[in-house]
Amino acid sequence: MPKFAPVRLMHLMRRPSTVEIRYNDDIVHLPELPPEQLALAAMLEASWRDLCSSERPAPLRIRVLSPEVIMHGMNYFWRAASDRPKPSFVHANGVDEKIYFLRDRRLWFVDDWRKRFPSERFLQYDHPRGQDLAGDFKVLLAALELAKALKRRLVLPRTMRCSNSPAHAAYHLHLEDCTVDHFASAKILLRYYNESIVESSLPEDPRFKALMSWRLKRVDDVNDLLEDVRARSAPILILEVNVTDVRNRVLSSLQGSPGSLWKPPCKFAYWPGRQMACRDEAFLRSGKVACKPFDGQQACGIKGFSCCEVFHGWAEKLEIFTGRAWDLPCNCGVSVENDLPHHRRWTLRHSATAGGEA
Repeated sequence: MPKFAPVRLMHLMRRPSTVEIRYNDDIVHLPELPPEQLALAAMLEASWRDLCSSERPAPLRIRVLSPEVIMHGMNYFWRAASDRPKPSFVHANGVDEKIYFLRDRRLWFVDDWRKRFPSERFLQYDHPRGQDLAGDFKVLLAALELAKALKRRLVLPRTMRCSNSPAHAAYHLHLEDCTVDHFASAKILLRYYNESIVESSLPEDPRFKALMSWRLKRVDDVNDLLEDVRARSAPILILEVNVTDVRNRVLSSLQGSPGSLWKPPCKFAYWPGRQMACRDEAFLRSGKVACKPFDGQQACGIKGFSCCEVFHGWAEKLEIFTGRAWDLPCNCGVSVENDLPHHRRWTLRHSATAGGEA
């Protein structure tokens, strides 16, 4: 044990406390902490009395740095603090998948374009604003299905409705447009679809802008996606029409080629997820019921779409500090039974019954 550890414990055991927390001009003293509540008390049982009875030490001062200058992960990556004057330092903690967040927020400076994209084939679409959570994720699923069918990588949307997140109002955010990671776990999404999706900010890359594109402007021209050489070979396919309508038409056209169709795997999404610190001491002290799901929160959905296992808010901490719970449905509002074209449902139900995840 380092020599300075007993000195720190001595400050904590003093009555009154000799630990000062300073933030700007504010000074707060830590409350008195009985030795029996210290995790290391048992290790120091023979010496703590001597420490407490020795001469009173000078105060131990801990200065908290401004989160607008030295930013933690949630402040920068989620609370739109990146729109303010640039901080001196950003800690990429509280966010996962880290490389995804660094790329999406334009902080990834490794030139790995050729390694990532040996085949430059992307799909962009206009994600409609103002939808509820289920509406946003149904459209996202339709876009992902279409990208899979066309063997392209989907550019994730940037216009999902921010206010669908419980943390939006709780943290007094005033954003309209958000990325998918504000609601669902980016880590879980990428675990299953890393080869089929790219971050929403990729179109800002000069190499992306330099690629040729082909635009679909009418749903009646959907057959061109499969037959027109220019559409098939263009590195970027841009949809200027309803992506769900395009998805339905393309999948219907490909019914005769079962091998070309991707079947969205269904999965039971449970709560609490592994990322929730449900037994957090502060949560238990608050008198809340730990790890109890809300009515209808657990549900069957699409594997990879998880609105429970998300760091933003940390569920119990959001409730303690703001009074608002992380009550999003685990399946992000998307169900196999109701939200896929009719010809897709039987296959999914059958695969689940046959031993797949349900």
